[in-house]
Amino acid sequence: MKEDILHFVWRTKKFDLHKLETSTGEPIEILSFGQHNHDQGPDFSNARVKINETLWAGHVEMHIKSSDWYRHRHDTDLAYENVILHVVWEDDQPVMRKDGTMIPCLVLKQRVPHQLTYNYQYLQASETWIPCEKVIHNVDPLTVSSWLSRLAVERFVQKALTFQSLMKETAQHVEESFYRALMSAFGLPQNKQPFEQLAAALPLSLIDKYSHDRTMLEALLFGQSGLLNSKVAQDPYAQELWQQYQYLMHKHSLQPLPMSLWKFGRMRPPSFPTVRLAQFAAIVADQPRLFAIISEMDSIDEIKKLLKKPVSPYWQKHYRFGDQGKGDTSTLGAATADIICINTILPFLFFYGKQRRIDTLTDKALSMLEELKPENNSSIKNWKKSGITAKNAMESQALLQLKKTYCDQKKCLQCSIGAKIIQQKNLP
Repeated sequence: MKEDILHFVWRTKKFDLHKLETSTGEPIEILSFGQHNHDQGPDFSNARVKINETLWAGHVEMHIKSSDWYRHRHDTDLAYENVILHVVWEDDQPVMRKDGTMIPCLVLKQRVPHQLTYNYQYLQASETWIPCEKVIHNVDPLTVSSWLSRLAVERFVQKALTFQSLMKETAQHVEESFYRALMSAFGLPQNKQPFEQLAAALPLSLIDKYSHDRTMLEALLFGQSGLLNSKVAQDPYAQELWQQYQYLMHKHSLQPLPMSLWKFGRMRPPSFPTVRLAQFAAIVADQPRLFAIISEMDSIDEIKKLLKKPVSPYWQKHYRFGDQGKGDTSTLGAATADIICINTILPFLFFYGKQRRIDTLTDKALSMLEELKPENNSSIKNWKKSGITAKNAMESQALLQLKKTYCDQKKCLQCSIGAKIIQQKNLP
């Protein structure tokens, strides 16, 4: 038994409320159950209870055993001085305040339905892919749908933490932060780290200076990445870029990244970092202020069109310097464009809308996410086997959030689906 079950029955009022009394026999009337506190301090704050004829206002603390009060050292913590009710599963020891008075204790062990605790323990003991895999089909679709909508927002909010760090690093420069986030997204995911390092080494102001000249822009990007050097500069275009980079390197005191950072193994040539960098160059050419442009767009198709600008002629026939290949690398693939929209562009749009309190942007980000096809990874396939099929990218993102944040950690009591199952009367 864990304290979480006490928090659950308290906030959902799923226990016998008839003739409540303290462990010493005093009648209790709960006027307000308080607000669930997810930070440090007592479990529920601002509660109001009437014990005998005395009205109390303060906090409620919960433990499996009342002696846990001392085991958790609450007796030495001033934050617990205003606890007016101690709610426990078992009362094995009186708990005293510093002034010697006893904290009223309410025991729930005989007041919680047996089926509820059985259902909870069933989910906690489950070793299936998700704890409720064998019973999730019993949950009504409306509960699932509304919970997924909340989780999609939760996932965006979680991703916003990364963007907050970027904004701090760039002194709150929105375009610079978006530029770094977008370049990082082109790593997908094997080369995420070197793309991040490259973005940090090439500030947007420098990209802006040469964005009008594709040759100079590619010389800057490829030279600074370390993917272009005297050894690979074998054909005329590579030689031209290398010469241009030598000039830029001395002019701007640049130090290229080690070529060893980049990974080419176990990936198809269209996913090589050289190809991705050429595709990124095509996007920022002539328009480095991308976020301002994207935030004005009204459909996801407009954003995807922006991402699929054709690369320069050289990269339409090469996978890396001096290495010609067959296949379509002229633009970013549709699946890759979707992934970048799902994981970077739309979350950043949502983040910016939240930060500036622009509801139209947060709403736009969510509605655009709903327009995209669901992801097709192993987790989404397993959800489908369990009976839940994502209809769009918003739902697939929500399912990924559900699996990682709730199912894997068995936080069934904090999950709307799990809460429904725990309250069922016919679980096997």
